[in-house]
Amino acid sequence: MNVTVLFFCLAAVFLAIFLSRKTGLNTGLYAIVFAYIIGSFFMDFLVSRLVGHFSVKILFLLLSVSLFYGYASENGMLEALANRVIYRFRRHTALLPFLLYLVCFGISGFGAAAPVVISLMAPVCYAIAAQTGIAPIVMSALIVWGAGAGGCVPWSSAGAILCGLISESEFARYGVRLSLTVCLNFFLGGLFCLTVLYLLTGGVRARRLEMEPPRALTRQQSLTLWIMLGELALLVLPGMIQVLCPNPAAAYLAAHLDLQMLCIAGAIICGLLKLGDSRKILIHHVPWSVILTVCGISMLLGLASDAGAMDLVADVLGSGVSQRLISLGLILIGGFLSFFTGGVTVVIPMLVPVALSVYGTQGGSLPLLVSSAALGGLVTAVSPFSTGGSLAASAMPEEGLRSKLINQQILAAFFGWGVFALLALTGLFGIWG
Repeated sequence: MNVTVLFFCLAAVFLAIFLSRKTGLNTGLYAIVFAYIIGSFFMDFLVSRLVGHFSVKILFLLLSVSLFYGYASENGMLEALANRVIYRFRRHTALLPFLLYLVCFGISGFGAAAPVVISLMAPVCYAIAAQTGIAPIVMSALIVWGAGAGGCVPWSSAGAILCGLISESEFARYGVRLSLTVCLNFFLGGLFCLTVLYLLTGGVRARRLEMEPPRALTRQQSLTLWIMLGELALLVLPGMIQVLCPNPAAAYLAAHLDLQMLCIAGAIICGLLKLGDSRKILIHHVPWSVILTVCGISMLLGLASDAGAMDLVADVLGSGVSQRLISLGLILIGGFLSFFTGGVTVVIPMLVPVALSVYGTQGGSLPLLVSSAALGGLVTAVSPFSTGGSLAASAMPEEGLRSKLINQQILAAFFGWGVFALLALTGLFGIWG
């Protein structure tokens, strides 16, 4: 075990985050350079070995998913669906925050990255807040937490990264199940936090909403929706049939119908049907910045693993420390880091391998550990210093309200962090496993 290299790798992660915020350059670029310096000059590794830590699995998963679901963003299908749902519930304004939470969850669950959902929904939600009297902080929280929870499904941004990280471990067969567990934990925990904020800010006294009837879906939007529903059916139905009525055909389909390949096939079909500008989607809807950040950080963490980091962490955490305290520690570390950086791009790739290593050493509840490692970095994303929170704050059109909102976002982040820490400490994140 090389303690010096471990220290350099950890310092390099924080230095890459700091330099990225100061210069505006991608965190992954700095991480790759630091990995080269540490690997070549301190560990005497060949560059080919360093490049081997650049996670091609995560790259391909994010590329295939975002390429397919980018058509729904490009042709306006997601926005059109959101407006139709909101219009149907316009007379029940007291329930609108929870409906909007579900809408943000659904759009993100359809594969749109959280920043896309926030950019799409924030102007709509703040306009609704101005008409109905619902507090802007409620809107900000529901957008960030709803998009974050929806992003944890296996075919969306955070879920794809989770599945990619787990697929590189000995627990690869649990990837989809763990991603869905994290999604459910975040959805329910976020819903509880949103309900408390809603009640504290007097959301039940909301005024009636007035809006124009939405237009009918275009041909492009309708076709996109049907293709996506078809892909979802191919992914979900064989597994459900195998559970309810086991048979060789369902088992074969469940084992061979792969999310990534179905997304590539779906993107080809959408492209052939001219459901969007494929060049624009490739440039603007594939999250190249996220891919570069995650894969760059994975190079540094791969070097740390080579130097014995995971064994060290597992030994330290496994020496008489209860799993609930370990989960609490993961929530606190992830939440702190996410106050200042991206939970999906930095925190999850950093902490999920630690959770997997701890489970491999001492067993216990894998859903509890993975949920704690992932959700600490996601719940505090409502902070105005984090990616999601800053996007939500910048969408507030009134300067005076924006300043007030930023202060409230900090309080909301601490509140959510505390609630999720209690859920981890009590072991509730592990009840679904």
